[in-house]
Amino acid sequence: MKREQSNPNDPKEEKKETESANQKLQTKTDSVEPDVLKKQIEDVHVSRVSASIQQGPLPDADMFRGYEDVLPGSGDRILGMAEKEQSHRINWENESLKLSASEDKRGQWFGFIIAIFCIGVSAFLAHNGQRLVPSILIGAGASTLVWQFIQKKRK
Repeated sequence: MKREQSNPNDPKEEKKETESANQKLQTKTDSVEPDVLKKQIEDVHVSRVSASIQQGPLPDADMFRGYEDVLPGSGDRILGMAEKEQSHRINWENESLKLSASEDKRGQWFGFIIAIFCIGVSAFLAHNGQRLVPSILIGAGASTLVWQFIQKKRK
C-alpha cells in the first residue's frame, strides 16, 4: 500500500501521482505473466492523506457547523467560552501591569530613602572630622544608584 501526502485539491499533483504510479506499474509488468499481473493490479491501492492545522481558541467554520448539527446551541457556548477567556486574560494582564508599576514605585521610594540616609550620615560624619567613611558612603551609594539606572535602561 502506497501513502503519499499532497494537496487533495491540486489537479497537477494528482496527475503527477497517477503518472508516477503508471510508470512504476509499467516497469513491474514488463516481465510478469498476465494472470499474476491481473492479481497485482487488483491489489494496487493509492491513498491520499491530508492534514489541516487550526490554532486559536475557536474552531473553524466547518467544525462549528458540525458542533451545531450534533448539539444545537453549542456554537454560541463555544463563542461565550472564548469571550470569557479573552476577558479574563485582559483583566489578568491589567492587574499584572498595575502590580509591576506599584513595585517599581515602591523600589524608587526605598532607593530615595536609602540615598537620603547615606547623604545625611555622610554629612554628619564629615562635619565631625571624618573624611574616609563619608567618602566611601557617598561613593558606594552614588555608584549603586547609577548602576541601577543603567540596568533599568537596558531592560
